[in-house]
Amino acid sequence: MQPYKTNAPERAAIKEIVREWRENGIVSDTRSPYASPVLLIKKKTGENRLVIDYRRLNSQTIKDKFPLSKIDDILEQFHDCSFFTTLDLTHGYLQIPLTENAKQKTAFITPDETGQFERMIFG
Repeated sequence: MQPYKTNAPERAAIKEIVREWRENGIVSDTRSPYASPVLLIKKKTGENRLVIDYRRLNSQTIKDKFPLSKIDDILEQFHDCSFFTTLDLTHGYLQIPLTENAKQKTAFITPDETGQFERMIFG
């Protein structure tokens, strides 16, 4: 797949985001036979967010089908508990490593390079 067209400022922003991802070990080089194009989205704050258009990949994905627990049943399990803890991790998904097979499926293409994720991404 070809990368989406971008203007010069968008292209520079994309390069910077991918550079940061590489420096932080989130992204690595890829030899994947396929790659999804990226889009640069402006947040309400004016900050840039790089997103990958995985629609083609998603159309090939087999959905897991399993019953979800009812919230009342889950809460019932805690009826004798004295303490509850919550944890909110910044970029929590990025803490979860991907299998080698999954990594190549996350491959993406920009106007300047390709890469793949080493860790789970949100979305």
